Amino acid sequence: FFPNLVAAFTGARLAEVVEAHTDDIEMIDGRWCLHIREDNRDENQTVKTGSSVRTVPIGVVGELIRGDAFYWGQLMAGALLGSIPVALIYSFFVKYYVAGLTAGAVKG
Repeated sequence: FFPNLVAAFTGARLAEVVEAHTDDIEMIDGRWCLHIREDNRDENQTVKTGSSVRTVPIGVVGELIRGDAFYWGQLMAGALLGSIPVALIYSFFVKYYVAGLTAGAVKG
């Protein structure tokens, strides 16, 4: 749930957020930032391009979750914005999805 929120609010790719180490999170000018870099990856993990190496502020998520207080309106708005591309892709490919399910359900 939280990697999706961080990716939605920061513009980072989900894989970059999930593969991040704790060393990648730094305080820069009073804001928490995710430093996406090549040198702190495991041997099978890489960044896509040179422009993928960047520093992304993640302070917005920190502003929406403070201790036990969750700002559900803003969190759900972010979740909705993150799910819109998935719904759009599904709506374009639903006929192929249903055709595959139906073809797999028929014997012979």
